Amino acid sequence: MALSQQIPLLNQLATPATVAGIALVPILTYTVKYYLKWRAIPRGGLPNNILGFAIQSALQLVAKRDTIDESPFSDPVVVARYKPHGEETFLAQPLPVRSGSRPTVPGFAAPQRQMTEQATSAMKEKMSNFLHQVAAANSNATVYGPSKLEGGNGPGVFLADKVQTPAFMADLKGEVVHHHLEGSSHMVLSLTDAREAVSKGWAQRFPLGGVRAIPWTYVLIYAPRDDGELAVWKGLVVASLRFVTAGGPGINNV
Repeated sequence: MALSQQIPLLNQLATPATVAGIALVPILTYTVKYYLKWRAIPRGGLPNNILGFAIQSALQLVAKRDTIDESPFSDPVVVARYKPHGEETFLAQPLPVRSGSRPTVPGFAAPQRQMTEQATSAMKEKMSNFLHQVAAANSNATVYGPSKLEGGNGPGVFLADKVQTPAFMADLKGEVVHHHLEGSSHMVLSLTDAREAVSKGWAQRFPLGGVRAIPWTYVLIYAPRDDGELAVWKGLVVASLRFVTAGGPGINNV
């Protein structure tokens, strides 16, 4: 084929490739920015690399977007899964309304973290000490240790081996509560207590709650900003432990 005949053919082939290449630029730019934003989240259970990002991207397909919505806590199908104690409250007293606006929590499936109003080192030490103390005071029912769900990044409280794990939290490896490197926490509350914590500004739902055996009531509790909020957080921790052990060994406060 003569060169004069080849040039138009090459132009015809190049045009779709050029268009496709140009179209990919904004997609790649967005993906890189999204990846870097995800990498900036304080570390959690997923690897902090491209593999972890791929896992989180896949989980995003089943993640819930509106994590402030309280309606799942009243859904009859959901309520049936948490009988006989799901509609009880395990709080010692009603929660106050949290002052100010909610902290910024990016909408990633995992890890779920707050990026503003993070806890001080002193506050996180108080939180860790309390988890250790409450587990020690209830050694017949609970164990303190590094969070398995967070890859050891932060302390957690687990059900003791002799305590039966409720079916609704089978995917949590017996882990009832843990706190993260920036001071927020995940814990399992009753339907009633989870609704109150969300409605009064202390919490929001985990995006993967309701997927497999991750509880709908697995919620993110915002980092305490002062000792008054620390007292609220402690009350929520005790309520969480009392709920998941309801009908079994009692939980003592400390």
